[in-house]
Amino acid sequence: MGLFPIVATAQEPVDSAINARIRDEGLKRSKVYETFTHFTEVIGPRLTGTPAQKAAAEYARDELKEWSVPNARLEPREFGRGWTLEKQTIEMIEPRYMPLLGYAEAWSSSTAGEIVGTPLMLGGKTAVELEPLRSKIKGAIVMSQPIQTVFEDKDRLQPTTAPGDVPIGQPRHPVDQTTRVNGQALTQMLRQEGPAV
Repeated sequence: MGLFPIVATAQEPVDSAINARIRDEGLKRSKVYETFTHFTEVIGPRLTGTPAQKAAAEYARDELKEWSVPNARLEPREFGRGWTLEKQTIEMIEPRYMPLLGYAEAWSSSTAGEIVGTPLMLGGKTAVELEPLRSKIKGAIVMSQPIQTVFEDKDRLQPTTAPGDVPIGQPRHPVDQTTRVNGQALTQMLRQEGPAV
């Protein structure tokens, strides 16, 4: 005869009164939409170390104090330098005027002012294809990413409606060894030749 330990688990009693108070608070006095809107539309992007991130932290602290959360405070931490986009305009001026869409990469350095130059498409090229273009890089406006040709035909899956895990952020594309080598060749060439942007 063997002995088998039996573990008795007791379910915690449900506090219906507390559940009713939580439900009432959420349905009648919710601050979720107001708080979300303030973070996303009033403050906007909140990169670490930026004035916007500081404003968001202060807003959160002040809201928590208003909601009577004890000891709501900010604690200092070291990060390094922040980065804020103050102004960016990309325009085609010849053969006719056209505004262009593009975004500065976070923590990229500033320019010394307006840059006028010839655009040079280098994105998606192999190391062999890049070499003949080397002499055109100095002072050029380099397009280092290939032109996007694949677009989504349907809305992306949302975490609340998807059957499984939904990856957040930019979709991952398989990177083979050739792509990696070409990217390294482009990076090295840009460092050596000095484009304007």
